[in-house]
Amino acid sequence: MTLIYTSTKSKVKPKNTAKKKQLADDWNNLLRKWDVKAQPTTKPKNVSGLPNLCNKRSTVFDAIPRSGSSTGVAVKKAPQQYTGDQCIGIATLHKSNGVPVFKQQDAEDIAKMRR
Repeated sequence: MTLIYTSTKSKVKPKNTAKKKQLADDWNNLLRKWDVKAQPTTKPKNVSGLPNLCNKRSTVFDAIPRSGSSTGVAVKKAPQQYTGDQCIGIATLHKSNGVPVFKQQDAEDIAKMRR
């Protein structure tokens, strides 16, 4: 039996060498020369009043004011129930697939395996 040990140490941060400092200084000088402001590290605030759809946690419905109660305002829909006026039966067409039959001709076609 072989045991495998893993290291729990975090990665060592790279050292800030003179070359990296020189590159950073050159970049800042170039930005100053062209009068470019450094990009902000934080995202700008949403000033349009619309919900921020880029954030996966927020949704469009977060911007809709709510009354505080969780009860609905819609009327309950009446359950649907077939009255038996049109369908004459259920037939088995293919691989135990139940198919509603509305006409006598449909029942005959299904019995003859016509589609």
